[in-house]
Amino acid sequence: MVAEGDVAASAPAKAKTQDTCFVMMPFGGYYDMRFEDIYKPAVEAANLTPLRADDIFMSSQIMSDIWSGIQKSGPLLADLTEQNPNVFYELGLAHALGKPVVLVANNIKDVPFDLRPYRVFTFDNNKPGWDVKLREDITACLKETAANPIDAVPDMFREIVPSQAPEQGELAAKIDHIETTLRTLQSSVATMESAFVRPVSSFRYIDTSPVLTGLPGLFDEPGDNDADFSKAPLSSLRGSTSEKDT
Repeated sequence: MVAEGDVAASAPAKAKTQDTCFVMMPFGGYYDMRFEDIYKPAVEAANLTPLRADDIFMSSQIMSDIWSGIQKSGPLLADLTEQNPNVFYELGLAHALGKPVVLVANNIKDVPFDLRPYRVFTFDNNKPGWDVKLREDITACLKETAANPIDAVPDMFREIVPSQAPEQGELAAKIDHIETTLRTLQSSVATMESAFVRPVSSFRYIDTSPVLTGLPGLFDEPGDNDADFSKAPLSSLRGSTSEKDT
């Protein structure tokens, strides 16, 4: 375990040089409106750049983008409303990295027992001016957190713990990288195919029977009255054609 001063000079101190705020929240519907109307301006007022997972337009896996966004972020913002499992998972990653996180919830009932000891900004969207107050509270908290990041990190998360992932040989690591790259390429190809490949039903049907009818012996079985052109030399075909035309 390292001393508190050492921690302040290591991971949390990086928050002073990182100007993004990774926002962990559900997507879609009123959540998108809440992000645009409240969270985004609140973060920008704290001189930070808001970033959500769906703002990252890369071909890599979404979890890789989220993990990178959490690591590179300064203070983070987590909306615990409706206890979205993805948000709690991302919050756990942030806490494991010793990141300061501002917690927000529509109701204190959305906050699990383990997080109740920490400050959580709750709001009642039925009250007039709730959005203005929430925006101001978030901005003030982000500024305070950016100025003193070590104080915003729970004590048990201040300890720097080395990775406990199983050691991987050089060859295995290269194979892992190749497999990840292939999965990314497959996903990109699938996306391109779905965007550009037209379904069979969209093509017009072309009736070729009038053309084929004019070439007896090539596409039909030779009968008693049909000439078998399949074994005829090319010159005879030309002669037959010219004689027919005349």
